[in-house]
Amino acid sequence: MFTFFLSPLFAALIVPPIIFFVKGIKAGGNKRKVAIYIAVTIACIILAAGFKIYYDINHVIGTYNGYESDEIVIDGVTYVEDYANEYSSSDKGHYLGSVVNVNANERRTEPKFVWDVKGTDEYIYVLYAYDGTFYKKAD
Repeated sequence: MFTFFLSPLFAALIVPPIIFFVKGIKAGGNKRKVAIYIAVTIACIILAAGFKIYYDINHVIGTYNGYESDEIVIDGVTYVEDYANEYSSSDKGHYLGSVVNVNANERRTEPKFVWDVKGTDEYIYVLYAYDGTFYKKAD
């Protein structure tokens, strides 16, 4: 699974602010240089956070069918809603990406966000707005 924090983009956005911050500290008495270095550091960190959020939302890993999204398909594996399980939202693990509904016009609709579930590979946790649901691999 691709991790944004290990990507070259993330490194390119975070390493320069660290260098700027260190240079700002070494500038010592020059308050103007220190202020500029710190401002660039903060701007780069905000930019990196924005890219992370944008990546998470647009990292599509599958699709869901219908408005009620009874089925989710990720890499050819179908998952169906399962309310009879012993998991809670605190069992969600790593973020996997989002799934979208592709209608007849090939337009993407609102994404639903998907996490794996700790301790099992049979379930995924799907969050849409405030409503979280567990899905189980279909037999």
